[in-house]
Amino acid sequence: MGIKEKAFHNREVSDEGFLDWAFTNRQKGYDLFLWGEGLEALGYIDSIVGKWGVDYIAGIYVNPAYRNQGIGEALMERALDRFLVGDCHKAQLEVFADNKGAISFYFRLSSER
Repeated sequence: MGIKEKAFHNREVSDEGFLDWAFTNRQKGYDLFLWGEGLEALGYIDSIVGKWGVDYIAGIYVNPAYRNQGIGEALMERALDRFLVGDCHKAQLEVFADNKGAISFYFRLSSER
């Protein structure tokens, strides 16, 4: 399963639809950072700056074959750095309770900060 299917919660989406979502049809304050190697996208983080009074991580994904190599941490750092530019006082994210890998990742990051 590729990065674009993960961005759309496992629904099929055309390359054009993904590119429109990722780069063309972005609302102000909505940022998407991609991590790639060559022409292959290995991960992304989707964030919202200043929405609802807080900055929000809307989604993060790293291809399973490339996890535990610092990509997720680098993507989170990029989003958090962007939040600080906008004078962020609170960053928020949500994770499904059964996503043990993500929960472990977030706890590890929070203990390092």
